[in-house]
Amino acid sequence: MDGLYVDYSGWGDVDITVFGGGDVAYYDGYNAKDLIAGIEVRRTFMDNLNLGLSYLQKWDESELANELFGLDVDYDFNNMLYVYSENPVQLSRQHRQLLSWRCQVPPQ
Repeated sequence: MDGLYVDYSGWGDVDITVFGGGDVAYYDGYNAKDLIAGIEVRRTFMDNLNLGLSYLQKWDESELANELFGLDVDYDFNNMLYVYSENPVQLSRQHRQLLSWRCQVPPQ
């Protein structure tokens, strides 16, 4: 990515990262219509447990190519055991249509 990356941690235990810019690949060169953008929100619980939610969009030739949601969890047990898990979920066109259908507010 060739762009902007902002990491903010001024809200107590909550950290926010926002990034976006051109999607640069060495083998393909640079195209101004290839973009990538995302956000991650992280929170620390009990000084040892960190949870993060993230969202990313990748655009190819000005069309939405990939859309990802992510959940990451890490836990440090007395500096003896460190457990980490990251679970990205890619949304397909059918998932996006289903989510937009479920999130619509009925007219009044």
